[in-house]
Amino acid sequence: MQLYSQYVPHITEAMYEHIYKKKEQIPSIHLTKFETVQKRFHFDESVATMQHIIDSIAQVRKLKTAHQLSLKTDINVLKIYTTDTSLVEQLKKHEQLLKGVTRAQAIEYHKESLDQSALTKTDEMITVALAL
Repeated sequence: MQLYSQYVPHITEAMYEHIYKKKEQIPSIHLTKFETVQKRFHFDESVATMQHIIDSIAQVRKLKTAHQLSLKTDINVLKIYTTDTSLVEQLKKHEQLLKGVTRAQAIEYHKESLDQSALTKTDEMITVALAL
């Protein structure tokens, strides 16, 4: 609300008085300090998960480029190899994103380690194995 108070001061002041004035013990929204009212949020786990997703997408794109395939080429199966079970659970929550960006039809999770990521191309199937 503080951010809007400079553009619509009358509306935000009325809302502040009705909702926050008793709790904050400050007579006006225009007298509040942004640092004391604003709460800082840290999403360390989400940042780590998104970094793994970005790394996975980058690996798939690199493998497609190395095999002279268009980035629009569909992948039949994307196999993700990792021993980190919590990472698997986090990636499953973002499976639709991974499928959409990598153009994977299906994603399989394997709880074992893989030395190197690879793309396997047969006549009818393209399979990508990622080492995370």
